[in-house]
Amino acid sequence: MKALLSIAVILLAGVVFASADTERAFDQPIDPDIYLIRPGDKLTVTFIKTKIDSLILAVDVEGKIVDATLGVIDLSEATLTTARQILADSLKKLYNVDQIAISITEPRQVSINITGAVRKPGLYSGASCQRVSELLQAAGGVAAGGSQRAILFTGGVHDIRVDIERAIVTGDNVYDPYLYAGRQIRVPYKTDSVVQVVGEVRQPREVELTAGDDLEILISLAGGFTERADPAGVKILSFRNSHKSELKPGDVIFVPARQLPPESSFVSLFGAVEKPGVYAYRQDMTLRALLDTAGGYAARAVAEQTTVFRKADIDEWGNPTDVSYPIANVAGSASAVADFAMRPFDSVFVPLRTGFVKVEGEVVNPGLFPFAESKDALYYINAAGGFTASADRQSIQKFNRVARTTSIHSPGVRVHDGEVVVVTKREELR
Repeated sequence: MKALLSIAVILLAGVVFASADTERAFDQPIDPDIYLIRPGDKLTVTFIKTKIDSLILAVDVEGKIVDATLGVIDLSEATLTTARQILADSLKKLYNVDQIAISITEPRQVSINITGAVRKPGLYSGASCQRVSELLQAAGGVAAGGSQRAILFTGGVHDIRVDIERAIVTGDNVYDPYLYAGRQIRVPYKTDSVVQVVGEVRQPREVELTAGDDLEILISLAGGFTERADPAGVKILSFRNSHKSELKPGDVIFVPARQLPPESSFVSLFGAVEKPGVYAYRQDMTLRALLDTAGGYAARAVAEQTTVFRKADIDEWGNPTDVSYPIANVAGSASAVADFAMRPFDSVFVPLRTGFVKVEGEVVNPGLFPFAESKDALYYINAAGGFTASADRQSIQKFNRVARTTSIHSPGVRVHDGEVVVVTKREELR
């Protein structure tokens, strides 16, 4: 198969055309159950085990086949499977044959409307043998903050979820379908439904969590295991229980090293640091010393949200437990980092910058807003249109996405990257 040509974008009469190699064919078999018959399609009818010449039936601008012998056959909104069913009975009777093969002759141009979080939304035309990701390139690509895992391709037999990241990682193009399967591509913005995949993976990162995701998928999206990884030791760390297998937004998937240090005690450091991993615990070790050993914070680290997860040996009733509890705000200042005393088996997590703050509750326009350094909760409340009439203007709740904890503050409290500001109703209205 010829190498894919780069996509050129030409703006003409309000429609953007993404030019493709005119000789390019489909690189995989098409799916007749979702292939939409559209104007310009040509169907080849082959009569099996006969000497009857093949027929070429063209679909006109109204989605119909108009033939002097067959009459008028309406194929608008039909799939290739449906078109075969409609044509087969008539053709078999007319030509007195038992077997007929009906196929699409060649790719053709289709028009797709692209909306949402792309750099250049609009109506685009591409070849039906191109894929969703290619037409998105013609639209300038997914915009900053846009989702590459929850794209919807609609207007066909059913909505198709497009997951470009998964298609690239797995090589399975079922997650990046051909353009023949729909009429509109809708790219949403990312939500705060994310998990962190850290430790012994090739690309530690924050991954958008979508329906059907499991550990295998999420670890593959972080580049897969390194040579040092211990796949059997993968843990889901959260404020609930480090041994729970249920994945929820805000969880941390930690892939440990296969061989721990020979010392009996160790600490783990993962997330946005230069050298994440497992380190031997030293007497009187501080958080600052651990960070220095690991090469310090990496680019895009949110240092002020460094969180320590510490194992509680017993629960509130005095029973043995494996629950880890978060100690947030340990990096509120340089002196706090230097003085914070580590304990054996502590886990330290440094989140990556998300670039947004979420505002919920009693505001005019709840949603996600770009993060601005050193701004307070009131700044983001105003960005969300301000308080509603029933809002409590004296105190707000602030949700820490890493520690999974909620605290109550005045609207003047500083808000960090990725946090959620919740405005509640006045007490008398609750």
